[in-house]
Amino acid sequence: MDRRSPAAHLTPSPRLALLVVTALLLVVFILGPARATAGETFDLHFDDAEYIVVPRGAEHGLSHRHTVAGGATIPASTGTLHDRKGAVIGHFATVFAGGLESTARVEDILPGFELSLVDHVGVDDPPAQFLTFRAHESDRFFYVDRGWGDSKTRLKHGSKGVLRDSAGRTGALFTVVAVDETRSLGMVTEYRSGYFNRDLVSGETLGFFNQVVSSSGFANLTVLNLIMLSVGVLFLFLGIKKEYEPLLLVPIGFGILVGNIPLPPQIFNAISVYMIDPITQRDGFFQEKLTFLFQDGS
Repeated sequence: MDRRSPAAHLTPSPRLALLVVTALLLVVFILGPARATAGETFDLHFDDAEYIVVPRGAEHGLSHRHTVAGGATIPASTGTLHDRKGAVIGHFATVFAGGLESTARVEDILPGFELSLVDHVGVDDPPAQFLTFRAHESDRFFYVDRGWGDSKTRLKHGSKGVLRDSAGRTGALFTVVAVDETRSLGMVTEYRSGYFNRDLVSGETLGFFNQVVSSSGFANLTVLNLIMLSVGVLFLFLGIKKEYEPLLLVPIGFGILVGNIPLPPQIFNAISVYMIDPITQRDGFFQEKLTFLFQDGS
């Protein structure tokens, strides 16, 4: 009869060790280049104009200002803003025409009117009337004095990056909405707590690897996650391979894996009472929930 303790049977598995080493190397090779890749820096100035989204795009004949082969410049599609009676109270111009909808800048609006009084919009060419629209949150758009005409710029539609204050601290995230010949239009997607437009003076685009990592669970990966994932794999190995208390260790190991697999911040924030700051990627308790629960002494 073998009276040795169960731990005496636990000889290291070469395959398991190789798997762990491969996983660690994969993390290093993904995160290493992502952090080392430098983006393009630029100065910025915010635009006070209003922006709207029109439910018509390139598939409907709309276009933003751009140059085609041969050097011909295609002008931006324009349109009108109407009140409830159908009277024209303003005009807009398309800054980016997507497939099915377009982002447009409100160029002018009659004195005494504001965007909240606009009932519907119309497109000049191809003609379309009585279109619904939605307004972008104001004061989130800014201009960069670089465009596709600058051979040194790498700005393009969909580029993402960070905005910084005069001290170089990150205060917001942004995405590029449109790129013209001499300038580009960006939109702030997230503000860091305590930062406003007046604090932001410069920006930097993120490299491809940084964009991939920041939108994945790797941006939320910590050393503690790696340690707990290793513990979960060990418990599964003991329960399945070594058949040591499988009814106990397999559920525990699986639970450890599920609880420590990093999620993208957007998904994590949607399902958890704990929030991840999109700028610093640090966990923070959602104070607004506490304020709501305990307001007025209730």
